[in-house]
Amino acid sequence: MSLSHASAVVLNKRIEREVLVEAVTVVMEKQPMLRSYIDRPEAGEYNWMYCDKPLSDLAKDVVTTVQVDSLVEGWQAQMQASLNNVEFVEQGPLWRLINVESLTSDQSAWVFCVNHGADDQRSVNSVIGDLVASCNAIKDKGEGVGVIGEPLPFPESMEDAMVQGAQFPLPQTLCWAAFQVANSLRMPAMIPWHISRGAKNKETRFQDPNERETFCEFLHLDEGTVTSLRNKGRGRGVTLTSVLSAAMLSITNAAIQTQGKRTMKPLVDLPLRFLLSVDLRPYGSQISMSKGGVFTEDWTGGAVACAAGAVDYVIKVPEAASREEGQEDEEQVWQLAQRCQDNSRRIISDFSWVPESVRLFGFGMRYAQVLPLVEADAKSSRSLGRGFSCGVSNMGLAKFPQVPRPQGSSGDKSNPGGGDNSDLKVEQVYYGTSHARNGVLCQLSCMSVQSDNSSPFYGTLQFTKPLISREDARVMRDRLVALLTRLAKE
Repeated sequence: MSLSHASAVVLNKRIEREVLVEAVTVVMEKQPMLRSYIDRPEAGEYNWMYCDKPLSDLAKDVVTTVQVDSLVEGWQAQMQASLNNVEFVEQGPLWRLINVESLTSDQSAWVFCVNHGADDQRSVNSVIGDLVASCNAIKDKGEGVGVIGEPLPFPESMEDAMVQGAQFPLPQTLCWAAFQVANSLRMPAMIPWHISRGAKNKETRFQDPNERETFCEFLHLDEGTVTSLRNKGRGRGVTLTSVLSAAMLSITNAAIQTQGKRTMKPLVDLPLRFLLSVDLRPYGSQISMSKGGVFTEDWTGGAVACAAGAVDYVIKVPEAASREEGQEDEEQVWQLAQRCQDNSRRIISDFSWVPESVRLFGFGMRYAQVLPLVEADAKSSRSLGRGFSCGVSNMGLAKFPQVPRPQGSSGDKSNPGGGDNSDLKVEQVYYGTSHARNGVLCQLSCMSVQSDNSSPFYGTLQFTKPLISREDARVMRDRLVALLTRLAKE
């Protein structure tokens, strides 16, 4: 797997390269995946191997420092570059950390770029927390060893942990496969009409996956807006994720039928294929769960791993929920959120299809030559590599603990239990994956970040150029923020 996963972390201050390299060394010693690579023999299965270098040298290979005039423009450019045409050293490691320093302020940002076969955002959040803790300990005590816990064992693969390898499909697996076929037969819309109906899909710039690229639009909601959305949803029996799902379906339905703010003809109800990201850690077998010790809901045992999956469904989006900005029927959007909630519940809880999606994936990878089919789909003029209309990955509330100051340290004496203003702190986090070759027409990846006394919400919308233009992407971002803000009003 060579899919790029990127995450940007905005920090309150700069950190010296030497301190960061030492912190990376400490974290790599704890996390085996961070010091490994995938051995790809010409014949036989791929295998995970440890890098043949001292950790201190590996850390220097991982960390790169760049200086920029505008911190925001700098980290955004680095994050988007990390989603396109990234190549890792053949013998690892499979990640990079770009330390972006502002020339005009004391702030900085980290941009992580990771092979998505080795991680997920929960893993990156864990690495962020450990790096911040290690940096603060190194600055305060001169070393970061012993701050973030003992080294962890190498995690199992999701197939081994959840379904004990690529077993032959069970009856419920075949039910999930049939559900997928039925979704495809409903012919959901996944490409903008001005491309598919304008016969532009056979142009090289659209059809050739090497000509496409992933780009992002970033958004922010204050804690009050998100709290209001969550409370109003709870009153209707829907989660915040379902509200976000409905809002994404609403703006994507409009984007498929229009160009920017230009409507070609009256909107119609459209079936869209929606992708919902799912954390697979709670779905391990009893044997795998027991290996995690205190991590009873995490078969990885807290290790960095690729432990994220997804389920999908087709849902008809009413035109009333997708009208011009400010004219959407809000009740229709709330009803759409309820239908999203119902679909998710049936797949995840009623039918327990999450493990079956992993079983089917593992079976396909081993016996059905899935990768050539995926590559053929990337080059298809019919799909242009789009498997889904839109999707949501919601990490919920992320907390990045500070290092407690030891007695007699140089910390703020008025705050003996926590850090002071000299502590390195996380202020914002954004993340996304590459969709240039295959993926979603529009994906929202989001989380709230606990910072001081508030928990703002940060989102990353991922698009593929030229399927969506930058102008249209900005329109979609603005519509999403405006719609969520209106839905949050009492």
